Amino acid sequence: MGEISLSRPVEHPIIHLMIAVLIAGCAPQQQESASGSGHAHLGVEEAIMADGYGLPLRRWDAPERPQALVLALHGFGDYSNGFATLGPYLATQSVLTFAYDQRGFGATARRGLWGGEEHLIADLKTLTKLLRERYPGLPLFLLGESMGGAVVMAAAVQADMGADGIVPS
Repeated sequence: MGEISLSRPVEHPIIHLMIAVLIAGCAPQQQESASGSGHAHLGVEEAIMADGYGLPLRRWDAPERPQALVLALHGFGDYSNGFATLGPYLATQSVLTFAYDQRGFGATARRGLWGGEEHLIADLKTLTKLLRERYPGLPLFLLGESMGGAVVMAAAVQADMGADGIVPS
């Protein structure tokens, strides 16, 4: 049997082809960018972004006048229902809570296709702005779990989010 030398680079074309195929299989499919010139708005069960993309929205109302507002972002492989326990609890503490399905997750139109960092951050900024407009004067906190926390922190370092605080976990 011959000796294998690890000091020489592998130059066999089949090996190169196999490596290229393996690497290509690791790349996520990403949603195409939509050209948006519309206006974003909050609906009852959905937030529509400027590019027309709908983000399913959940809301847990405080029984009395809310004293604060939380916008919650779920983790990878999860969706807004991940806050189905926290939302009602915060409502008992006079906190109005919203959670939405991020692009590519939950009940979004293109579930399973990565929305892209830019879209996830832009959606958060848009929703923060829309909630500020709808609930002026209420302190707004951004709560992100896992990937949602990463989106919150990435958005926060880019520009002033207009939030009174962030809770990444």
